[in-house]
Amino acid sequence: MRKPMEDTYLEVENLIYHTVHDYLKSHSGDFEELVAEANLVFVKVYEVFDPSKGALSTLLVSSIWRRFIDIGRKKSNEKSVWSVSSNVDRGNGTLEDGLADHRVGEFNFIEFATGLTEDAKLVMKLALESPEELAKEAIGKGDAPRNWRSSIRWHLYNLGWSVDRVASSFEEVRMALN
Repeated sequence: MRKPMEDTYLEVENLIYHTVHDYLKSHSGDFEELVAEANLVFVKVYEVFDPSKGALSTLLVSSIWRRFIDIGRKKSNEKSVWSVSSNVDRGNGTLEDGLADHRVGEFNFIEFATGLTEDAKLVMKLALESPEELAKEAIGKGDAPRNWRSSIRWHLYNLGWSVDRVASSFEEVRMALN
């Protein structure tokens, strides 16, 4: 027979707080909000936990970390200077069309782009004016930002770019946008 939820919570409460503190050592966030999220994770884990499959603490800690990472990703995406939306017709759109859809405040793309190397400019152009085959590949993978990044990387590898060249170009764009 399973212990009541309250008793189980009291047994893992310190573990929850410890996990939140561990997360905050290397990430930003509000302690109270993260504790609240961790408590919600506990409720979900409690509902699905099967003692015959392993320790509650293992499932709880890994589930809390996954939740925190998901929250961090969402916040990171919200803070992005721009986010390439799937409603832009990437196969036929022009750079100007893409910029019109991705304007944030008084962002001046021309000024921004003049500070980039030619490699970084090509990465930006592929993101905003994707060739049809690249767009189809990214959309076929799921149309999420990570699918576009992956497709652009493979496109550049197929053009003969080295892994380091691709990585440094993406990093240059990322640093310029932050």
